[in-house]
Amino acid sequence: MTPHEIDLRFAAEIARMKKLTIEKDRRDGRGFLAVAVAGLVAAGVALWFGGGELGLSFGVGMLVSVIGFTIFRVSTDHNRPTSYCPRCSYCWGVAEYENEWLKWNCCPSCGLKVNDGADAKEWP
Repeated sequence: MTPHEIDLRFAAEIARMKKLTIEKDRRDGRGFLAVAVAGLVAAGVALWFGGGELGLSFGVGMLVSVIGFTIFRVSTDHNRPTSYCPRCSYCWGVAEYENEWLKWNCCPSCGLKVNDGADAKEWP
């Protein structure tokens, strides 16, 4: 399907969805890093005060990591941005990789031009 020219009202909505999706990915990355650091710190503290027992420190680190990750996922998963075509309402998040649509040039359903190449530098 050939891409149609992008309409200004659709362009604003697509830009908003891209911004929300990119911000959500960055926030998820920072949260995952914070949970991993908390688990390592807890393991180090348990190793220090546990008299050098590796099993105890590993268990404490894993427990803190699992609890932190669960709390993080439960508190942020409901804020997942919806990605859909503003013209035909095709859900763009059904791809194998959820945010694959950020690299698309057009909607696979109606051919609406999604990416004009100007904001390609925003996505790592």
